[in-house]
Amino acid sequence: MAPAADSRPSRMVRIGQIVPSSNTTMETEIPAMLRAREQHFPERFTFHSSRMRMKRVSAEELAAMNQEGLRCAAELADARVDVMSTACLVAIMAQGPGYHRQVEEDYKRVVAENGARSKVMTAAGALIHGLKKLGARKISLLAPYIKPLTAKVVSYIEHEGIEVLDRISFEITFEGHAVNLDALDDGGTGAGDDIRHVRLHLCHGGAGADCRYEQGGQHDHAAF
Repeated sequence: MAPAADSRPSRMVRIGQIVPSSNTTMETEIPAMLRAREQHFPERFTFHSSRMRMKRVSAEELAAMNQEGLRCAAELADARVDVMSTACLVAIMAQGPGYHRQVEEDYKRVVAENGARSKVMTAAGALIHGLKKLGARKISLLAPYIKPLTAKVVSYIEHEGIEVLDRISFEITFEGHAVNLDALDDGGTGAGDDIRHVRLHLCHGGAGADCRYEQGGQHDHAAF
């Protein structure tokens, strides 16, 4: 049962997100999630985004996109957001182990230079922190990326001390498809079938996974 609406005085929180230019999901789903939360808790939210240019999920475009991150951080700092985060995990993980720490420090510097106090996070850092917070030691990974990029993500996670038992790559290169898997027309590549059947595949152990959380067993989590 959902909690009852909270009648305490509200507090306005400004959320900032650094988004790939071809991504349309974040600015749709995140505000909807925030509005849903407002039905039950006192905080109120505004959502603000800045865009980094990227159309295809390739190593070259990801590296080029990262160069625009400081501009985006400055723009969001100008808006005096309370917290800002990147919305592309692989862009950071593709640059090598631990790179999210450097990015977060760079963004903090930009925020301070602009006289703001925004808290800073990255999608890559949030994933690593979340897995460690959950106590996950072994996971399986489902990724929309091409296999070489998924391999970089796996290497990144394992460098943080979390074993990746198996992975599935959907081999999607256009960012607009990667963020809208339900509507994907795979053009005969088989990616659509993989996506539609992936939960069944996992629940039957096809990727070495268990749909339940069983800490200490063969598998702790399936990461999507």
